[in-house]
Amino acid sequence: MKKILYLIITIPLIFSSCGKEVKEYYKTGELYRQGFIKKGNREGVWKYFNKNGDLIQTINYKDDLYDGLWTNYYPKNQKIKDKSYYVKGKRIGTYRSYYQNGRLKTEGYLKNKMRFNTWKYYYPNGQLKKETKWKKDIEILTKHYDEYGNLIDNNTHN
Repeated sequence: MKKILYLIITIPLIFSSCGKEVKEYYKTGELYRQGFIKKGNREGVWKYFNKNGDLIQTINYKDDLYDGLWTNYYPKNQKIKDKSYYVKGKRIGTYRSYYQNGRLKTEGYLKNKMRFNTWKYYYPNGQLKKETKWKKDIEILTKHYDEYGNLIDNNTHN
């Protein structure tokens, strides 16, 4: 009996901790976005759709701030277009973008909207196209490669 009473009390608490599900629609009736509101704030994963019903974006929220993975999708094939991470509303961490075929296009590190460390850019065939080094959003080194991976030029910036 105690176990049943425990389940009756805890199950509603588990579901209420997620908040209230919200769905918003375009004027034409198609689903625009859906997610949860908790204490008046967006919470958890929100999904965004285009008018054709294709998922185009997912954003994680905590206390109405971006927090966690933010992902954009190609509408036609639902493959990831790009993704980045947020902590308390600020973008920080690895950013990656992809070609429609799913191959990596760009990768680098962001902190407060500034590029840091090494960024790499790739050809659609997967070969390294360009490599840049950054310090507080200032490009300090650039290397260009041909489609076969051969170094074309190497420039240092002051």
